[in-house]
Amino acid sequence: MPVWPRSSRIATSVSTYCDGTGTLITLIGQVQRPLLSPTVTILESNSSEAQQRWAKLRTSSSNRHAFDSLALVARLTAAQSMESRAIFVNESGTDLAAFLATFRRVGPFFEVVPPRLVPFSPMVLRSSPEDPDPLSNAVAALRAHLVDRYHRVVITLPPELEKATALLGPGWKSDSLKTYVLPLQETSVDVTTDWSASTRRLYRKHARQLTVDEDPSATSAILALWIEAYARSGTPLEIDTKAMEDTVAWLHHNAGCRVFSAVRPDGGFEGGLVVLMDGDTAYYWIAGSVPGPAMTVILGRVIQLLKAEGVTAFDFLGANTPSIAEFKRRFGPQLIEYPRLIASRSRIFEAMLSAKHSLSERTASL
Repeated sequence: MPVWPRSSRIATSVSTYCDGTGTLITLIGQVQRPLLSPTVTILESNSSEAQQRWAKLRTSSSNRHAFDSLALVARLTAAQSMESRAIFVNESGTDLAAFLATFRRVGPFFEVVPPRLVPFSPMVLRSSPEDPDPLSNAVAALRAHLVDRYHRVVITLPPELEKATALLGPGWKSDSLKTYVLPLQETSVDVTTDWSASTRRLYRKHARQLTVDEDPSATSAILALWIEAYARSGTPLEIDTKAMEDTVAWLHHNAGCRVFSAVRPDGGFEGGLVVLMDGDTAYYWIAGSVPGPAMTVILGRVIQLLKAEGVTAFDFLGANTPSIAEFKRRFGPQLIEYPRLIASRSRIFEAMLSAKHSLSERTASL
């Protein structure tokens, strides 16, 4: 964990650990920076105070989505051997914003980055009729905190918060990531009508050969195929499978996801899909299948079902890997861009990441 400035005030409930440089750091409960206005407070993400403050702020925010759920992201962070801190920006006793800093250690460096399966950095902003744009002070305070304490910070924002990119100031690089979104209530009654001809033919040829049903018991098999697919691509997942099974079960119990499986007439498992649900929006979240037409058939059945149930949007969650993006494009969705912002204060760390990326690309091409 990075060293906190001497000007910080540390709360009375404390624990001590080493930051990797031999310096003992004291933290737990909260750390406040009274010299900043507004005040930045750092809490352990699993603390009751963090959960209560986050939930209260989230209810007053107009930019809510599935991936600013503190409980969900904390689970995913732990499953990927990452850590998290909840950062609150408070002014005159009122929380203006909260950001969940999910970070990992890479050698001697600390990088804030969203965990896998979380497309947008978890952040909630207070909405107020008196102050309809609370971004300026809140984002400036977050910027100072993050850049001071971490070697590299990667923030991805949902499209509706794109204007926040202008408030981050110098030292930040920005680019765009992409996803595909299918507006279900604008599609044809027969959803396959809007698909590419080849995908439509594949679906119609194999649809009767597979039975697609909701089946939460298929979660472990879906995760196994999902992990295998990443391993085949040369980018193996470092993830706790049992923790992911527990997360999906927790979501399903709380109506946060639906699990679909496809089986052959002989009972053989062909694949499945975990759909994350957030009101009228559904997300293509965790997918795994054996090579072949199974995922096309699963998507055809699931999209048709969700449309009939009144779901308005199906987000494919990413269109940034060419081969996968092409598969998703054939279902007729709209391409949506969202901003990614990067700040780094270590040239050595950047060079190391660049070398690692180049090596991964060469390995994948073999």
